[in-house]
Amino acid sequence: MLALAALLVAGPAGAHITPLPGLVPAGETTRVRLLSPNERAAPMTGFAVEAPENTAIVDVHSSEDWTARFAETSATWSGGSLSGRETTTFELDLAVASGTEPGPVRLSVEQRYPRGKVVRWRVTLTITPGAERPAQSFRRASVAALLGGAVVAVLAVVMLWRRVTSLSES
Repeated sequence: MLALAALLVAGPAGAHITPLPGLVPAGETTRVRLLSPNERAAPMTGFAVEAPENTAIVDVHSSEDWTARFAETSATWSGGSLSGRETTTFELDLAVASGTEPGPVRLSVEQRYPRGKVVRWRVTLTITPGAERPAQSFRRASVAALLGGAVVAVLAVVMLWRRVTSLSES
């Protein structure tokens, strides 16, 4: 029990950048907000994100004085300044490839400071199964209905055969 409690406390403490939401569905695009505290006294002057395999950054959102730029797997915010001990939020739209297995993935995040100083974080997101499209649900329901109908038909034939054989034996 103590080990479980330690793991629960250690997870959030490991990365000081907090993703909201922490769950992203496969096959969908989700807006992820990265809550970023500047834990240093020096002002933070840049922020960067690298997306893992099977994910793509499809859009970024500028905030306050920050200018956002992105490519398929990376995003940067620059031109702003976050004073020491302050917090801001950076937003990006993250697309997870359809068929990606559920489980944890990690964003590589950098907080950038004057004179080339960088603080790196690994921010964990959890991939969840994506919602099924209506065509997939209809296809599965059709197959289930056909199989169910076949089972009922076989049972009806067996019951009829038993009745006929029991009447002929009498």
